[in-house]
Amino acid sequence: MNSINNILIIGKGSDIVKTFYYVFKNNQVTNISFREAWNDPQRIKNFDTIILSGFHHYICRLSKEEFFNYIKRYINFIYQIQKKFNNFYLI
Repeated sequence: MNSINNILIIGKGSDIVKTFYYVFKNNQVTNISFREAWNDPQRIKNFDTIILSGFHHYICRLSKEEFFNYIKRYINFIYQIQKKFNNFYLI
């Protein structure tokens, strides 16, 4: 007997969203924007699987030091949501 899992896709890229809606078509799939999640990680509820696909495009203009600081903030974001999933995919 298959159980239905709760899946969260963080990111609004149409190809990513279409792909994972298809991959998880027999599950309950929810989608929120990366910026919504980044600005308020506490609003993310518990999910069986979280797929994170997003970043701020301004990172393309950052210096090396600023880029590494961004990576630290990104990792901190993942730590903030880590207790809210069983499986995690970073795309």
